[in-house]
Amino acid sequence: MESQLQSPRFFSRQGLLPVLVLVCVTILSYLALIQPWSLRQTTLPLAVGDVASQDLSAPHDIQYVSKVLTDSARDTAERAVAPVYVPPDPSIARTQATTLTDLLQSISTIRSDNTTSLEDKKAALIAIQGFSLQPI
Repeated sequence: MESQLQSPRFFSRQGLLPVLVLVCVTILSYLALIQPWSLRQTTLPLAVGDVASQDLSAPHDIQYVSKVLTDSARDTAERAVAPVYVPPDPSIARTQATTLTDLLQSISTIRSDNTTSLEDKKAALIAIQGFSLQPI
């Protein structure tokens, strides 16, 4: 009966010490691991122009279109295109010469008409198609 009344070894002073040390080391290890996260700032104290002490990552991707590089690429593409020379089209020159002749003939007809007043001549000159004059 005496053996049953004795306290188990776990609760003795020698058995409690290793358990207490293990619990203390576990708690201290946990705090050592958690402490850097709990003390970390949510925003870094940086201003424009400051050098960061660590690499920083943006929360999302940003695209920047460089005007200088775009203009450079356009110039390069423009220089890469070979010039294309087309011989002059004689039909265009004939059409323009005919239009000019008709226009000058209409102006001469209006100017040589002695029966209309000066104001009517100005209005007739302004109304000619394919020719724009501003009244003075």
